[in-house]
Amino acid sequence: MENEKVQQQKDETKQPVNTEVESLRNKLKIARLENRLAVELAGSGAEDIETACLVAKERMKTTGNADVKEIVRAIKEDKPFLFKTATAANRTQPVKIDQRQKNRLEKAAAKAAKNATRQNVFEYMKARRGWEVEVKR
Repeated sequence: MENEKVQQQKDETKQPVNTEVESLRNKLKIARLENRLAVELAGSGAEDIETACLVAKERMKTTGNADVKEIVRAIKEDKPFLFKTATAANRTQPVKIDQRQKNRLEKAAAKAAKNATRQNVFEYMKARRGWEVEVKR
């Protein structure tokens, strides 16, 4: 009798813990899914990941499909405005430095490295940005 009561008390204390563990497992499962969605959306070039993630979760609920890559592909087709487009205007063009500028930059860098006064460092920074600077030796 005594052992049965002790066992019953143990079972009663385990039940809320088991429920809490199950709840935490569900939260972890949801967090992992959201993380996979965010990573996949970021890799696909989503501009607003939070909005795209909400759309993806809603799409997963309505379709019952849990394949993250398939959902992201479908959203990219249906709602392309959520994703960046790589156009020529968006790409950054590299700065072309001619030989004269390069020599000026090297001289300014050497002077700033040798004697790091404010003026020398400022001249180096101006030369680096391509401003006309005469470096005196």
